[in-house]
Amino acid sequence: MTPVGHRPTDTSSAPPLRGPAVLALDTAGPVVGVALVSPAHPDRVWTQRIVRGSDAVLLPAVAELLAALDARHEALGAVAVTVGPGAFTGLRVGLAAALGVAVARDVPVAPEDSLSARARLTGHRPLLSVLDARKGRFYGRWFGPNGALGPAVDRTLADLLADTPGGTVQAVGEGAHVAEAELLAHGVGIVARADQSPVAELGHAVLRGELAVVDAAEQFLG
Repeated sequence: MTPVGHRPTDTSSAPPLRGPAVLALDTAGPVVGVALVSPAHPDRVWTQRIVRGSDAVLLPAVAELLAALDARHEALGAVAVTVGPGAFTGLRVGLAAALGVAVARDVPVAPEDSLSARARLTGHRPLLSVLDARKGRFYGRWFGPNGALGPAVDRTLADLLADTPGGTVQAVGEGAHVAEAELLAHGVGIVARADQSPVAELGHAVLRGELAVVDAAEQFLG
């Protein structure tokens, strides 16, 4: 079943998955994560709040999950990764790790913007998915019952809230905690564990066919 606010992507021309398992990475916010999801096994999820040096902890976590995959003799089908907006250094580390695994294992990549990925954490709509862009600005995107209500933007919180749709509104993403007082004062609720990494949800979106997969070398390295 497609989660509320996410429409299936046309995957008719996408390269096929090479196996049943999906490795998902997210490094857009301070809580980074890696997940290994498969229809045949329970999810394996690693997340950690990182101040700096995400590569030092992310890469060992990726290696551990891939070792677990190999130990159960299951093939990797694709690598999912958030591609921004978010912290530039973190995104660079996550994308490099995702591409490295995809090329080494000859599997496609499933990219998704960081705000859409976080919207997968809840079925509540209307929803503001928001990340802290620093210096009083936020990356934000509004979602309604039928999907995104517009593109991801980099604005002040006041500008984002000027577009608040009608209904009972909630916010998700690390920015929801950063701006919690202002959001609550505006009547916007905060999703439980709003700052968690959506890696498991990202992986399952690939398994459900909601994200198009692309050839890693052609799309990112060509």
